[in-house]
Amino acid sequence: TSGNINFFGDASATTTTNPYVMGVEFAGVPAGNGVLAATAGGNITLTGIGGTTGANGTGVSINYGTHKVLASSGNLTITGTKGSGANDVYISGTIGADGSIVTSSNSNIIINADKPSINNSTTINTTGGFTLQPKNDTFSDIITFWHSLNGVSSLTIGKPTNTCLGCDIIIFGNQSINGPISIFGSDITLNNNLTSTNSFILIKASNDINTTSDIDITTTNNNVTLWSDFDNSGAGAINIGNSTKITTNGGKITLAGGLDNNSDGIPDGYASSTATTV
Repeated sequence: TSGNINFFGDASATTTTNPYVMGVEFAGVPAGNGVLAATAGGNITLTGIGGTTGANGTGVSINYGTHKVLASSGNLTITGTKGSGANDVYISGTIGADGSIVTSSNSNIIINADKPSINNSTTINTTGGFTLQPKNDTFSDIITFWHSLNGVSSLTIGKPTNTCLGCDIIIFGNQSINGPISIFGSDITLNNNLTSTNSFILIKASNDINTTSDIDITTTNNNVTLWSDFDNSGAGAINIGNSTKITTNGGKITLAGGLDNNSDGIPDGYASSTATTV
C-alpha cells in the first residue's frame, strides 16, 4: 500500500484469562506467513501496550521467523510497553526490505522499548538509520545485539540517559555503517568490529567499556571516542583487549572519562576503576 500505516493496541484493561495479552501481535494465519508492507512510501507505526492478566503481555510482538514488516521509505517505528512478564517489543522476522515484495528500503527503523528482544534470526535490511533505544530514560535489562548491520546510514543503541546498573549492552555483530555509530549504556562490551564511513564512533558508558581481543574500530578521517564514567561517579574503566586496533585515518582517538566541562563533546576527565589495572 501507499501512505502511512498506523496500528495502536492497548490491552492494559483486559480481564481475559488467556495467557497471551499483547497490545499489537503480528502472528499471521497460518503461523509465519504474515506481511505488512508500505510498498510505495509512507511511514509504518506500531504502538502497543500489553495486558497484565496473562503470562505474556508484550507490547508489540512480530512473531515467527518469516513474518515481514516492510517499508520502502519513511520511518518504521515500533514502540512497546509490556504489561506482565515478557518484553516491551519482540521481533522475529524481516523488517525493512525483503528483496521481493519491497526490493530495497531507505527507511529509518526506530525501536522504542525499555526491554526489547530482537531474535538473532531477525533480518534488518535498510540503508536508512537504525535506532534501538529505551522508551523512557534507560533500558531495564541487558541488551544483546547479535546482528551485523551493513550499509545503514547510522547506528544508535541506547540514550545518553541510559545508566541502569546491570543493563549492560553487548555487541556481537560486525557493524559496517555509512555514518555515525553511537552506543550509550552502563557497561558496554564490544565483541566484534565497528566501522564508520564518513562519520564518528562514540561509545559512552556510565561504568566500564570493554573490548574483546582482535577487533578493529575504524573511521575514515573521523573521531573515535571511548568515554567511560560519564556520570562522573569515579567508577568506569576502559579495558582494551589484546591486539585490538583503533584506526581513524586522521581523526582524533580519545580514551577518557568523567564530565565534558567545556561542552566540546569529549570527556575532560579520566577513566577510573577500583581494580588494580585500568
